[in-house]
Amino acid sequence: MTSGTKWGLGCLVACILLGVGLVGFIFLTFNERAEFESNPEKRRALFDTPDKIEKLSGLRLPDFEVLEYKMGETMITGDAIDTLVVAFQDVTPDSLYHLLSNAAGWYTMSDSLTFQYANTEKRYTVDILLEDSSTHAEILHTRW
Repeated sequence: MTSGTKWGLGCLVACILLGVGLVGFIFLTFNERAEFESNPEKRRALFDTPDKIEKLSGLRLPDFEVLEYKMGETMITGDAIDTLVVAFQDVTPDSLYHLLSNAAGWYTMSDSLTFQYANTEKRYTVDILLEDSSTHAEILHTRW
């Protein structure tokens, strides 16, 4: 075998190994994402406590109890919207409304408050919808 043939064979082997490694990496990445997207407990755990909401959005919420979790459908593009229905604890509707309406990021629509925080770098939003005179709210976590 000439040195040129050895060089060519070495490049071919290196390219094959690189290709196999790349395909393996892509498979593992998509498989891990698919496993996460199909697991309601992992998705809910992203935003199911006041501490996690604060970490995601910077907004500190009063303690709440999760009444319901709705796992949204994951689109082929990876977009998904999950919803928590929560009841805030140890707070009156007026004090909750006052506390949240004074926080940055809130806007009012008819008889409700809506908070939205978007992180375009990490590709998610947190929306909180609070009806006036209520201690119940919906918290939406959207990923794209």
